[in-house]
Amino acid sequence: MSNLETPPKRGPNVPPGCILVNEKWRGSNFERELAVVGKGLYCDGLGPIDFYPSELCPVVYISESDLIGLSYERKLKQVLQIPRQHGAIIAVRNNFTLKHFSELQDQCYTLKLTLIPIGSMSELPQMLLQLAYVECKSPSNPFKHKQKPSDDLAALQLKLFRLIPEVGEKKAKLLLEKFGHPQGIASVPKEMLIAKLTPIVGEKSAQNIFNFYYEKNRLK
Repeated sequence: MSNLETPPKRGPNVPPGCILVNEKWRGSNFERELAVVGKGLYCDGLGPIDFYPSELCPVVYISESDLIGLSYERKLKQVLQIPRQHGAIIAVRNNFTLKHFSELQDQCYTLKLTLIPIGSMSELPQMLLQLAYVECKSPSNPFKHKQKPSDDLAALQLKLFRLIPEVGEKKAKLLLEKFGHPQGIASVPKEMLIAKLTPIVGEKSAQNIFNFYYEKNRLK
């Protein structure tokens, strides 16, 4: 048994085309906004996990108030106690949370948690739909392709890179090789980012990626 790979830790079953949502979100503005663009299934028993775009991708949301009040630290500790194969932290990064987001970024890097920035909670439904979409594009017969846990994590990071506008499979692989995960790009100083990216993906794509990380979130 010691030579066998540990199988991925799966969460609750998530029907195709749906997002599993923690019951605590029921009745919120998020519920109404998600209903406009997708379908959410609300249930108890998810613990600190806010969403499951797929059974292999638990997502925890950290709001602006969580960041400023530092209550996110408790959430991170809870997430680490849950067996999982991979997942993501989605957090609000704007002018008000920039300092705290940077601290969260450092912690996620240390804990090997994937961090995805959004400009405001209004962007959350669309980001979850994008995650659900890329998660559903796995091989139709998983028994034909035995993957190691590390391969599965790399596949998720590749999918996250492809969420960046105009970044296709080839450029996503180049970014994965260079930075390891999307958070690696965010860790590059703003003034150096385009210069770092241009030799890898070209000047136009470097500017698009810069805009995605900064102008999209209205950072100065």
